[in-house]
Amino acid sequence: MNNLPSTFFTYDKTESFSKISCLAWMYPLHILCAYILVLAGIVALLTRLIPRFKWLHVYAGRTFMMTMYFTEGSSILIYNTGLPRAIAGFMCIMLFTMTTGFGIIRYVQTRFAKDTLTRADELFDQYASASALSPASGGETRPMKQQRPSELVAVACDQLLNAPRPWHKRFFSLKALHGLLMTIAWYQMAGRAMVTNPAKDWKGCWTYPAIKDFNGTVTLVPEHDPSFFRNETMFFNLITWPSITFFILVGIAYSCIASRNQRKHPYTSSPSLDDSSSPYGTASSTIRAHHDRVDDDYTKDQRYTNMGQVEQPTQ
Repeated sequence: MNNLPSTFFTYDKTESFSKISCLAWMYPLHILCAYILVLAGIVALLTRLIPRFKWLHVYAGRTFMMTMYFTEGSSILIYNTGLPRAIAGFMCIMLFTMTTGFGIIRYVQTRFAKDTLTRADELFDQYASASALSPASGGETRPMKQQRPSELVAVACDQLLNAPRPWHKRFFSLKALHGLLMTIAWYQMAGRAMVTNPAKDWKGCWTYPAIKDFNGTVTLVPEHDPSFFRNETMFFNLITWPSITFFILVGIAYSCIASRNQRKHPYTSSPSLDDSSSPYGTASSTIRAHHDRVDDDYTKDQRYTNMGQVEQPTQ
């Protein structure tokens, strides 16, 4: 009995070979994160059905994905007996559908942004020959020279989103595929949450690992690894803080160099917007290059104030 590991006599934690496999206090955090992501998934689904709340869809989706990291991370430290094969399969499906669904919607957003700018260019060419009736100006006629680029983008976005589409084009689309994959990912977690009773299913850290011995002798894994660092706090500090300091110094150096280069080659807005020989290209190409670097949700939020809220593909 005196040779048994110290954590063998407690349900609060399990440590073996200088490593932690279970911490009892981590289970409530794991369950909390699981319920948060399930609720976030419900909100993401419902907001697609209620037009006035569609703007919340992207935030609910991101909450779902970010909380998933903490849910999976906390599960590493509540290990007792492993996962059933079916649960492991569900987890693989969840990871595949979630990551694929997110990648698809990001592609859809990028393509939509480019299509919006292309349509805005077409509107610009149409309005260039005559005065345009701007919905954002309360119905008054505004000369072309006063037409704001943001209004052209807003009108273009509105036209693309409200273009009539038959049901099969809506269903057989990348956006619909995104919704299907993310719903499947959410269902894997929702099903697990619905059949789990935290009050009864969790019994603490009740197992301890043993060494496999083909002779049938049961030997517990030693509590300490003789080859590992005895002072783990020092090991953590030696690895973490110097690297963070180095990354910060690299960031400062890069910022200084970039700032100096920008002063040497300042941006000038003097070339004509239609001057294709300009080092910045035409206005259309410059706007597109900038728009590709801007988060799509910024475009959504800033699109317009007086023309009403319109839908944009969201995560």
